[in-house]
Order: sequence, then structure tokens, then C-alpha cells
Amino acid sequence: MSRRDDTEAAVHRRAGAGAVDRHWHTVHRSRLFVTLPAAVMVLLAVNFLWEAVRANATVDARDLPWRLSVVDLPTTANLLAVFGGLMLARAQFARTMRPHFGYSWVEEDTAGYAWSLYFHNGGPGHAQILAVTWSVSFHGADGTRRFRWLPDLEDELRAHGLGPADVELFWLGRAPVVPQQRATDGFRLGRFSYRALAVVDTLDIEITAEDGIGDRHTLFLRSTARLPSKAVAVVDATRAAAVPAEG
Repeated sequence: MSRRDDTEAAVHRRAGAGAVDRHWHTVHRSRLFVTLPAAVMVLLAVNFLWEAVRANATVDARDLPWRLSVVDLPTTANLLAVFGGLMLARAQFARTMRPHFGYSWVEEDTAGYAWSLYFHNGGPGHAQILAVTWSVSFHGADGTRRFRWLPDLEDELRAHGLGPADVELFWLGRAPVVPQQRATDGFRLGRFSYRALAVVDTLDIEITAEDGIGDRHTLFLRSTARLPSKAVAVVDATRAAAVPAEG
């Protein structure tokens, strides 16, 4: 099974009953600010152990390999303390300045017949969008919940009878995401009519972004898991009306 298949399977499991509507995790740390200092600390730790063994050796330190020394013990200890403090400070700064992505549904009319989906950054840190992918399943399709990433979501929606009047998508490309006070200050991902929400069972979004200090994060949004109660009522009524009466 490929890495993409593993990711899809994991998100598919999260799409089950009781799953959270949002899942965030860090997928890549900055090599310059994390990997490089960590490698230097490993080398310093090895050198520290070597110097400690040399200092306590009973053999003549003038013989090989005991006379080999790169950095003396006090200097190595000081460098370890400095790099350890830098990495701790970096980790704290990364946590403080981490962006916090979220989404909201906003009613477009008072009747509840159209809703817009907004993506926003409610955290203190800036971020850069790297990639956005979508997954959709349709109500009653094959009796199962299908999950697959769609290179062209609009074509899939059109194939299920949802035209421009039902769904209007606003693609989110490589764009900076600055901190925002309100959800509607963020990016508008799409507008959906009540008919589109009744046809679509799940609409999941995967957003990959890089924060201001080089860490890369992936956010999974199960957007239809948090529809407002008013929208849910309209969707349920629409689906019930579409079911033919028995007898």
C-alpha cells in the first residue's frame, strides 16, 4: 500500500461515526532550524562521551586512540548547553507562533437555502498554503462511503447533477494566510445551495501549509460534519422529500 493509500485509509477511518471534524498534524520540520541543530547536538554528545572516557582512562593518553581529541570536555559541555537551549527556545517559539486553521459555514440568505464555507487562520502565526486537495462522497451512492482525492472536484459534482447554481468553488492556491479575527476575513472556499448539501454526503479537504519558521503542517477538514443546525434541518427535509412514499 502506498503512502497516499495509507493517508486515505487513515482519513477514511476518521470519517466514521464519532470522528472529529478537524485533524491537524505536523508532517515536516525545518531542516535548517531542527535537523541541523539536532545533528550537531548528536555529534557533540558523542564527543562529550569520548572526552569523558579519555579523562578517566588509566592508559597513557599519548597513545592512540586516546590522544585523539577534537573539542575538549568543558567546551563540549558548554556547546551542548547552548545548542540545547537554542532548540528548546525554538520549540517554544514554534508553539507560540503556530498558525491555527479552522473553518466556518456562513449563511448566505435568511431562508437557509445557501451556505458559504470559509477557511481562516485564527492563530498568531503566518502561513503559506502549499497544496489543497478535496474528497467527496455522495448521499446514497452505492450504499457506501466512497473516499478518493479529486483532481477536479467540479467535474465530479457536475456528474451528479450539481450545476453552477448549486455549487460555486473558489480554489485556494499558493497563498499567504495571515492571522484573522473573524472567519469571514479568511478565504471563501465555496458556496453550496441546500440542494448541493443534500446530494453531498461528506466533503473533506486536505490543506498543506508551511508556517513562518519552516515547519510544514497538514490539516484535514470534515466540513460537512459541522453544518449549522439550520442547514441540517433544511438538508434533512430535502432528502426526506426526495424519498418516494411507500405503497
